[in-house]
Amino acid sequence: MSRKNLFKLGDKPETKDGEPARVHAPIVQHSPALNKFSSVLQDAAEGSRRAERLQKELDDLNKNGVVQEIDSTLIDPSPIRDRLDDPGSEENESLRSSIAESGQRVPALLRPNPTAPGRYLTVFGHRRVEAVKSLGRPLRAVVTDIGEDDALIAQGQENNERKNTSFIERCLFARRLKDRGLKGEQLIAAISGGKANVYKMIEIAEKVPEDIIVAIGPAPSIGRPRWLALTEIVPSKLNAFRKKISDPEFLKLPSDERFQAIFNLASTDSKKPSADDFSPLKDRNGADYALVRRSPAGDLTLKLPKDDGSARADGRSFGEWFESRLVALRDDWLEGR
Repeated sequence: MSRKNLFKLGDKPETKDGEPARVHAPIVQHSPALNKFSSVLQDAAEGSRRAERLQKELDDLNKNGVVQEIDSTLIDPSPIRDRLDDPGSEENESLRSSIAESGQRVPALLRPNPTAPGRYLTVFGHRRVEAVKSLGRPLRAVVTDIGEDDALIAQGQENNERKNTSFIERCLFARRLKDRGLKGEQLIAAISGGKANVYKMIEIAEKVPEDIIVAIGPAPSIGRPRWLALTEIVPSKLNAFRKKISDPEFLKLPSDERFQAIFNLASTDSKKPSADDFSPLKDRNGADYALVRRSPAGDLTLKLPKDDGSARADGRSFGEWFESRLVALRDDWLEGR
């Protein structure tokens, strides 16, 4: 499918001086070629090159003067966000400053909002949309009539080509796509990764609750190993995590430091258990003969206090007797006794 068919918008609107006009009723593509768009996007073998082609198409349209200016107040985000908001990031501020000083050089891709006539959904270019909105400017964009599944796949592939997309942003986007109903080749094409890797990313975003991920933010320097490690901590520390993210001082930290602050909460488990953490076991005479503790992870700790063996005629302590019986006890357990 040629790029001309993919984003064919018709004749470009012009003013008398030959400059592109601001369009308030955008020209929307209604091309039969869009029926082929889904199969093209789902070709996972070319996933690493497809977003580049789509962006080049936008650049070509920009050069040809068919990019339109859309009232930014009429633009809604994609139903599934692919990036995590981090308003204080240097990247966002840099983009806003660049557009303020030099204008919006790269157009965004929009589609009509099927549930709100006269409004538009962002396919890609979300940060450009937010930047022009904050500046009170219209958005330079191409508007094309594309279905939701194809739009989400294109959104994911364009986003994957950007080097500044963090690992956890890709995980969360993959999980959101799965929850939306994308599966199989569609899901793999949108994330541009091997099947096993894509489903591991989804697993991470399922084990770490979304409110924790959103509060941490993109954490650009934090990769797969540390997020995997965090998934092992979540079950026992979830309440502590949620208390932490509600702290206004936490939200003032840079995103990477917010991750570290959450991760550091696990170190509180490294302290030795106190006597209060153990429950006593009593024998038939009511005497405490052992202390037992079960951790949130399921580990069992048994403490046998030192005794003088006075409870037995031969003076043998319970600890000594128990130690001598461990092998036999294990054998009994293995035999199902």
